[in-house]
Amino acid sequence: GQGVLVHTKMISIDGRTLVIGSHNLTSNAFTRNMELSLVTDIPEDNKRIASYFENLYNQGYGKS
Repeated sequence: GQGVLVHTKMISIDGRTLVIGSHNLTSNAFTRNMELSLVTDIPEDNKRIASYFENLYNQGYGKS
């Protein structure tokens, strides 16, 4: 994980809806920056996406 930056974020809402993308939760991210995020509520996809992020975290990515 050294030297690698994962800029993508994932937000899980009630374990059903996922928001995944590059947005920071700032006004600039939504008004000035070129960002891309996706909202999904497809259970099969959400499980795979959440598992992917959990694996990244367990490997040490995203930890300070």
